[in-house]
Order: sequence, then structure tokens, then C-alpha cells
Amino acid sequence: MAGRLLGLLLICNPAEQSSGQLSAQLGASKGSISTNTRLLIRISLVEKVAVPGSRSTHFRVRSGAWEMLMEEQMSLLSNFRSLLDDGLEMMSAASPQQRRRLEETRDFYAFYEQEFPLILRHWRARQRSD
Repeated sequence: MAGRLLGLLLICNPAEQSSGQLSAQLGASKGSISTNTRLLIRISLVEKVAVPGSRSTHFRVRSGAWEMLMEEQMSLLSNFRSLLDDGLEMMSAASPQQRRRLEETRDFYAFYEQEFPLILRHWRARQRSD
């Protein structure tokens, strides 16, 4: 349901939709809409907005949501890479065969951690030029 809700918010017009509108368009219960909008708000993809002349709470896709989500994911990946480094330290006496999978995983996360900021800079430059 969260995916359907996000998909609708990405294409709807106007961009701001009330719980009732979302419920009607998706054929979903208001409880399901409430649960899933809270989830999407918690992960910073959707935000609550006030619409002049309406007493209902409205929701829309948050501007910059994808960039923000990726930055949060990058933080988690960095933490995981650090845990992998700690694991490799604890396995310093282990055979190369025992360490291989952990090293490969750590190397992948270290590569991603190094390259992602460049991708994000390219994205931001592209957004500014559009």
C-alpha cells in the first residue's frame, strides 16, 4: 500500500491530496492511508501540508525527498562498513578463505561510500542547471 500511495502522490494533480482523496482514488481504508502516510513521512518521502480553505490534512511528495533518502542510506552504509572493519579486525588470525567474504563485502561498501558523494554532487549540479 505504501508503494501505491507514493505512486499516486508522484502523479496526482494537484500534488497535495487529502486522506479522503487518497482513500477514494486507491480504494483503500482511511486506516490504511493513515498508517502508510505515517510510514512515508517517517522515511522523509512525504510531508503533511496545509491547503488554504481546507480543514483536512493534505499530503505530497517532499521536495528533495530522493536526495535526502539517499543521504540517510549513505549514513547507514557507512555505519555498516565500519562494522565490517571491526569484524575483520576480530578475524585477524583467521585464514584468508574465512576472511574473503567479509573483505569482499567491506570493499563493496567502502567503494560505494567513496563513490556516492561524487554521484550526489553530479546530481545537484544537474538539478541546478535544469
